[in-house]
Amino acid sequence: MSKLPTWVYEASVMALVLSIALAWGGVTTVTLLSTCAVFVTFLHGQVSDRLREYAEGQQAIPPECSAKEQWYYLAKEVLWVAVFGLSLNYPALLGSFAFLAYPRWRKRYREWQKIW
Repeated sequence: MSKLPTWVYEASVMALVLSIALAWGGVTTVTLLSTCAVFVTFLHGQVSDRLREYAEGQQAIPPECSAKEQWYYLAKEVLWVAVFGLSLNYPALLGSFAFLAYPRWRKRYREWQKIW
């Protein structure tokens, strides 16, 4: 029997806690989307922490970490856009759009820096 990675146990505990909270508070479209958004945000935080740990140890970053980080980043922001849109929370919605745009902006900025 193989031992699961730590992140699987962490994510399982978070999923359990969120499921209990969701069941206790009642399920609506917004609460279900919010719960999913919180969970994916947690997954993104896990991967980001792992990437930081690799960088601090100056170890090679496993390719699956980079791929997961990018996917979780996009997925969590799309979920938050849905939550904030359904809630008519326009400032938060604009913030999510800014988060969605940031990686592209940052990439362009870095390219521009190389030119100048």
